Amino acid sequence: MRAALLLVLVACAGAPPRTVTVGIDLPPEVRVAAWNARERWCAAVGYCPELVAFGGDGFVRVRRFGDDWIAAAHQTRDLIEVSPLWLDHDLTGAMLHEWGHFGIDGEVESSWLMKARHADEADFPDVPDPAAIEAWCAQQGCG
Repeated sequence: MRAALLLVLVACAGAPPRTVTVGIDLPPEVRVAAWNARERWCAAVGYCPELVAFGGDGFVRVRRFGDDWIAAAHQTRDLIEVSPLWLDHDLTGAMLHEWGHFGIDGEVESSWLMKARHADEADFPDVPDPAAIEAWCAQQGCG
């Protein structure tokens, strides 16, 4: 198991995507993690974008990063990338964190989910915590 899990994040601006492309060509682990993240943010704050096979406002894709410690990254306000080196790990927590950046600008150190660093993939919560929900609602409103 890796000693540390680093997430690279760039602040998101504006409204979150209304549709998110989760292509059928993505590995099943990535599609499941994206579905889980959508469902959990939907339940927590009412952010329930439609998942589409192509043509969405937001995107999930697999790309190798220069740093093997990175499991997933939110590169722009509408793009989540997942490293192929992490496909044998449970990606739900990392995807849940990155999905949060569709609506949360920056890190939330008081949030177990949305803080900058986690020890490993098992360190992530499996639902948005109160501090993450508060940050989302402050920046996007809650539905």
